[in-house]
Amino acid sequence: MKKRIIILLLIAALACAGVLTACGGGSGSPAADTEDAEQAESSESDPYAGYTGVIKEIPEFHSVDLEGKEVDNSIFAQADITVVNIWGTFCPPCIGEMPELAAWDAELPDNVQIIGIVTDVASTDSAEFETAKKLVADSGIEYTNIIAGGQFMDGLFEYLIGVPTTLFVDSEGRCLTNEIIGADVEGYKQTVEGLL
Repeated sequence: MKKRIIILLLIAALACAGVLTACGGGSGSPAADTEDAEQAESSESDPYAGYTGVIKEIPEFHSVDLEGKEVDNSIFAQADITVVNIWGTFCPPCIGEMPELAAWDAELPDNVQIIGIVTDVASTDSAEFETAKKLVADSGIEYTNIIAGGQFMDGLFEYLIGVPTTLFVDSEGRCLTNEIIGADVEGYKQTVEGLL
């Protein structure tokens, strides 16, 4: 398990350093993503029919946020759409988009929320935990940020190309449209507008 986490973090670090291009841009047009989501919703037998994204849902988890509060999958039931921003403390594009995400969060309608998942925070007593708390506070972020702590390796992190990666999920944590890889707050906004 540790080896897989180290490999994931190495890939993400290389992507953010510019060796790979995963941190550089979106995965596709929001309009195409919205069409994919509509096709998936129209299928009664398979909720993912027509869906072309790599990640289908957030796996079951029990973790804590940066405030030390327990968090699990029930967080998704608080909104019709949850924007899940997966980031790392080592990633300049992740850190760079945080003030924009904080500003956008304040403008969202009541049925849409943002949560963050911090990939490189293993526990509340790690150095990365304090770094993540400082980055969130400095950016003015008020939405929940969950520490990974190995909880998301199977079913989520194993499919990540790099960070930031942003998902758009329903009240049960199922992806509504393709993920966006790279910092693209305008793309996130367009995707949410297409889903409302």
